[in-house]
Parts: sequence; C-alpha cells; structure tokens
Amino acid sequence: MASTPPSLLDAHVEDEWSLVETLRHLVLATDAWLRGGVLGVEQPFHELGLIFTGAGEMGFDMSIFRTDTPGFEEVVAVRAERQAMVTELLATATPELLAEERRNPWGGDDWKPTVGDCVRVILEEEWAHLRYVRRDLALLGEKSVAGS
Repeated sequence: MASTPPSLLDAHVEDEWSLVETLRHLVLATDAWLRGGVLGVEQPFHELGLIFTGAGEMGFDMSIFRTDTPGFEEVVAVRAERQAMVTELLATATPELLAEERRNPWGGDDWKPTVGDCVRVILEEEWAHLRYVRRDLALLGEKSVAGS
C-alpha cells in the first residue's frame, strides 16, 4: 500500500471506501475490539476512526469522530500504533488469556466474547478489508491506465 500513487489514496470504486477510509475503519475496528473489548477502555475510539454507515441512526455517539478528512500520513501513523498494539497482544497472549470473557464492545448482554473472539474479529476485519482494497486499487489502476 505504501507504493500506492497519491491520486488513488482517496479514490473510490462506486460506493466503496477509499484506501484512506478503509484504513480509518480498521483503526475503529481495532479500537472497538482490542481497546474496548479486550482492554475495557471506556471510550476506546480514536477521533479519526471511520464507523459503519447507519451507526448514528442506531444511537451511536458520532461526536467522538472528526468531521474533516485527515491526511494519509496522519491516518497511517494512528494505524501503525493500532497494529503495534495487536502485535503486542499476540506476542504475549496465553491460552488462558484468550479464553477469558469480556463484555461485547458494541453493547448488549446477549454475548460475552472471549479475548480470542475479539482477536478473531480484528483479524477477520483486516483480511476482508485487505481483499477489498486490493480489488479496488486494481480496478482504479486499470481505469487510470485505460484513461491515459
């Protein structure tokens, strides 16, 4: 992703998120599941996180998040911090820790995820969004070559 041309950082394929928006969403996912779920931080979200569409209508406090568009370098710096947090957790996790129950970071008492469940959600988000970004950057690259 580091070699992505600057013109593609904020580019969209139809209604999909841009690369920068995807990275912001991954910050949010890590904040929810690691900082909120695993670590129990009361307000775990960084202001540049990007939440899913419709969260405001569901009653989520959207005032946490910035309304301006942060720059790529700022997003990458926060993303690197979150990746380091996940790496540290994985490096020190024991089977006992992974089996411990936590509160659902999105609320509700119907499910008490384990630390392992929270880690799986983070990794699934990473995998899914990596696939989307690669797909979209390939399509955008094809369009820019065709338009040349």
